[in-house]
Amino acid sequence: DRYDDYDTLKLYGPRRAVHNSFLQALTEAGWLGGATFVGLFLASTVVLLRLRRGADDPRLSGEWRHFQWTAANSLLASMAAFVVGGNFISMAYNDLTWVTFGLVAALDLLARGALERGASDDLPQNPSAAAA
Repeated sequence: DRYDDYDTLKLYGPRRAVHNSFLQALTEAGWLGGATFVGLFLASTVVLLRLRRGADDPRLSGEWRHFQWTAANSLLASMAAFVVGGNFISMAYNDLTWVTFGLVAALDLLARGALERGASDDLPQNPSAAAA
């Protein structure tokens, strides 16, 4: 914890927690790390909103449109819950946060592939089918 380095008043003793994920990322990783952490949330939100709008594309099958819309909404809800909860708990390095960013990237790649092939196929049944 780098909190003690920034606690200039020293009124409440050493080794105190920040109790905020965004301040945790800022104090432990510096300005660049804090900006990157916030940037990941902003970029992921933009991608998910684009995927929600793209779920109405008529080139996509009905099953795929439903999957894309539902997955984008679920990930948006997960990120919103983290943003609210992250203001009260320092959990910036929680594994689930980083898994969510990975799922956003994976959904974006799958959606691009679905548009390229016209999404006439059903949902991929295994990872090798999604990569093809």
